[in-house]
Amino acid sequence: MMARTTENEIAALLKWEQVISDIFVRTEKFPKTLRHSLVSRIENTSLDVLDLIVVAKYSSGQAKVESLNRANIALTRLQVLVRLAHSLAALGNSGYEAISRGIVETGSMLGGWRKSVQANPGQAID
Repeated sequence: MMARTTENEIAALLKWEQVISDIFVRTEKFPKTLRHSLVSRIENTSLDVLDLIVVAKYSSGQAKVESLNRANIALTRLQVLVRLAHSLAALGNSGYEAISRGIVETGSMLGGWRKSVQANPGQAID
């Protein structure tokens, strides 16, 4: 049996793909001094979120909830890293606002997805 894909799951995945594309375009312009530290962390954490969303998409029950929780934790770590990049002037105001908005929107989507799984645990399987 395969986990059923809902509109929430597709929307969250598509949203994060947009955000991660924006992150990669913007981190490309960071100074070389931050390339091996902050840029690597931001990009790797972004990819970790993507991995966790995909794992959640194909999981069910408690495993799905756990992946969504881990994705939210990674989003929080990412928000801190993005805030640091902004405070170091590697990321301008518009970039900071756009990425932060994407992180918050994705976090809200994942939270709604988690709540729907917890409210309907038996409906996650075809």
